[in-house]
Amino acid sequence: MNPLRRAPATIALATILLVLLASAASAARSTPGDLSPAAARLLDAAHRSHGPLPFAVSAAGPGCLAEPTPGPDVHVNCRAADDGAANDIQSEVSVAARGRTVVVAFNDFSVCCDEIALTGYAVSTDGGRTFVDRGPAPPTANVKPFGDPWLTKGSDGSIYLTTLALSSADIGTAESEIAIYRMRPGRTTFELFAIPVRLGWFLETLADKAALAIDRQQGQDRFSLTWTLEAADDDAEDPIMLTDSLGGATWRTTRVSDGDVCGAWSQPTFADRRLFVSWLELPALCAGSEGEGEFPDLAAADEPTGDDEAEAGDWSGENKIAEIDLRTGAPRFESLISDVKGTGDAVIECGSAERQVIETAPGHAARLEPGATVVADGEGVLYAVWSDRPDGVGGDDDNATRIWLSFSRDHARTWSEPRVVSGPLGPGMRDRFMPWLTLDGDRLAAMWYHRVPALPEDLLQVDVRYISLAYGNHGPAPISPEIVVSSRQFPLVTTVPNPFPAANCYMGDYNGITSDHGQLYVAWGDNRLGDPDIFLAHPATAARTDAIR
Repeated sequence: MNPLRRAPATIALATILLVLLASAASAARSTPGDLSPAAARLLDAAHRSHGPLPFAVSAAGPGCLAEPTPGPDVHVNCRAADDGAANDIQSEVSVAARGRTVVVAFNDFSVCCDEIALTGYAVSTDGGRTFVDRGPAPPTANVKPFGDPWLTKGSDGSIYLTTLALSSADIGTAESEIAIYRMRPGRTTFELFAIPVRLGWFLETLADKAALAIDRQQGQDRFSLTWTLEAADDDAEDPIMLTDSLGGATWRTTRVSDGDVCGAWSQPTFADRRLFVSWLELPALCAGSEGEGEFPDLAAADEPTGDDEAEAGDWSGENKIAEIDLRTGAPRFESLISDVKGTGDAVIECGSAERQVIETAPGHAARLEPGATVVADGEGVLYAVWSDRPDGVGGDDDNATRIWLSFSRDHARTWSEPRVVSGPLGPGMRDRFMPWLTLDGDRLAAMWYHRVPALPEDLLQVDVRYISLAYGNHGPAPISPEIVVSSRQFPLVTTVPNPFPAANCYMGDYNGITSDHGQLYVAWGDNRLGDPDIFLAHPATAARTDAIR
């Protein structure tokens, strides 16, 4: 087993935690003597790479009104909480709505360190027109939330926030957890609901990328949480796990994937009272190479924007899905949604490991993975969207990153041939990436970033496209042009290297889109003000359509 093959996830997360915990306890700053060899390497590498926090941080606290900005887009996070720090980062966005209340959760590097709380959230009570930044999900004595937020609505209108967490601010004893918070109807703050996952010391066993789905069954809410188990042990596998509960009082954990997935992306989805779990496998990265314990040769293209034909290594993989037996928690079967070939225009060094990225200029790069997001309609039809390049990593605009869609009418046993839903094919097509999908009444709504030609470097905008459902013998098809949602285009900021060292190549891994009572809400990471912030828009009011094909 390659001892370094899990570096993109485990080392990156360990590095972030070590940076955040650098000021926690002086006793934690030396390497404990009982580390496994692999964990010791992780700790040593993180200590060599990063010193103290490069800026002061402060918590937003309740009642920090997000600043207004010109144009129709709504600013979600409060920049005053950043305390004037350069490149404070808000990213990895999730959004939920119930009536006039709209909640947005995100990684928030500006509230991280006094209480080791990296998961921030903001609330609107006027339908998403203004937001109050509530600061971090409230830490407790044994729960220190540190990011990867996910929002889900329960049957009674409660909004649930799922986040990775630590059991302590002491790096020598902190255990990896997943915490769930609840915002009850009529309230605007979260309270701790459950700690369904508790593992060992976070540098030896780590939970990553938690995602939650809720369905009403047997008169109670069924909570289904998926996550990736990552271990520093050289011989351990990193499978996709499921932790579920009927009612939320007691929790059961089972294994979903057969073995290593070498990626941390998974998602639970309910359809026809059945539970499905989708995930991304990258077997080429699992394999590694012989001898040196290094990753495959993932040499970036010679040009900074990845426009030549240089081989960029094997980033191929598979988007898979399984139906779960709710009685046992075990998979009934698994099937292939789609093969993926590689979604980046270049591969570059991103701090702890090489990653595939969209790179608009030297040092301006957004990392991305081709994991699928899945939703189901009222008839039980499943839909999946993901990003990928037809000929793998690299190439010119003819090989641009595109958004693909597939669907299943037979409860995920078979899937349609993937088709592109993000603009026309052919010369001049520009990258679309980081998609997300939601059911919007009798149609689907998909969002993504769209790379726009500009000088001195390309810019980004946020697009939405409406797609029909699969009725009768007709498959889903686009029923609108690509609608430009963001009122301003914005650049990728300097993230290689980043003033916050754990965030190299960091626009986040996902954005958010949701619909409630006919109103669509789109939330995304946006750099128009000079560093990554969170914005929200209402695409139903957007009149412009995309003129750039």
